[in-house]
Amino acid sequence: MSLDTLTSVYKAVTRPLPVLGVPPLDIIGAVRLSVALRQIRGILSGSSGSKTRPGIDNELVRNIWTNWTVVWGGETILCALLAQTPSFLLSPVYPLLFLLGEVFAYCCPVPPAPSLPAELPLSIVDAFTRVGLLTTLAFIPILSHPVPEVAQSPLALIIASTLLANGGFFLVTSASMLSPQGWKPSTPTELRPYGWTAVDLWSAGLVTSIFAIMTRSQPWWGWVYDVLFNTYCAIAPGVWQVEEAPIFDTDKARSICLLLLIIQFSARAMWNHSSPYIKTLGRA
Repeated sequence: MSLDTLTSVYKAVTRPLPVLGVPPLDIIGAVRLSVALRQIRGILSGSSGSKTRPGIDNELVRNIWTNWTVVWGGETILCALLAQTPSFLLSPVYPLLFLLGEVFAYCCPVPPAPSLPAELPLSIVDAFTRVGLLTTLAFIPILSHPVPEVAQSPLALIIASTLLANGGFFLVTSASMLSPQGWKPSTPTELRPYGWTAVDLWSAGLVTSIFAIMTRSQPWWGWVYDVLFNTYCAIAPGVWQVEEAPIFDTDKARSICLLLLIIQFSARAMWNHSSPYIKTLGRA
């Protein structure tokens, strides 16, 4: 799959629909998240040996609040740090969209447990829904910040992408909001043993950094780009016949990040849902 194809597909699925005014990718993402959360609740309910209230794993109001926390929990933390207004307070469109996604998942039959035949193609969907977050939404609050030190801070950019991608789930697991026993304080998954290995956690900063380097979004990332380019030219002289490092346009850089996310999420699906033999290869 070429980068031009990825760019064309991404532009097509992020173009708002004429009647709804919402891109089809966002609709798919809302349904995907709601179904995935119900699958997680089902797994936790089935693996729990404790007594639970009947139907607590599929209470609609509880599920809606959990969904909203996943989506906007990280943004709420980030906006509190930057003294900005969260997007869900400016427009009701997306809160209603994810509410309808949760209602859809609530009314549908119980979905099957995640498996490789289903999760492998869905990893491509996950990559499409995540790339805009890491290459666009994470940049807006930082680059537009009125304080120059914040707007030019590479650390602020990485923290923003990490919070937007993981902050919501961090809050959900901190309160055990998916547990069949009800909400209660708990150690977040990311802070448990080997929690740092979660793909969602480290891929956020990695992909945002790569995009920032390719587009030279901040002075520091531009300096990193020049260092990498000059180092490459020193190792392989004659490959580039230009005096200055070329700058990637936004669409091409996003497509490269999208391809990287597809590879990462596909590898995660194979690792989590493949045969036990494949999982033992990493321990050999």
